[in-house]
Amino acid sequence: IVFANWGPDPRTVYYQSIDFSTGHWAIWSIPVTGGSPRELVGFDKGTGGVAFCTDGRRVFFTMSSDDSDVWTMRLTRR
Repeated sequence: IVFANWGPDPRTVYYQSIDFSTGHWAIWSIPVTGGSPRELVGFDKGTGGVAFCTDGRRVFFTMSSDDSDVWTMRLTRR
């Protein structure tokens, strides 16, 4: 885990991680009561997110590049 963040509800933790063997970055969610983590968004090698936050419906994140864009992704239940 590189960075963790509470969502607006106290039942879920969001975190960012990297698989050092592949360079794959991702933002995940996991219930605080346990269970399987859910990958919300993945990044190609070398383009991982630097910072993120969530309002429980969307994830906002920056990218590690020279651009200063802020990206957003809507969360949906499966």
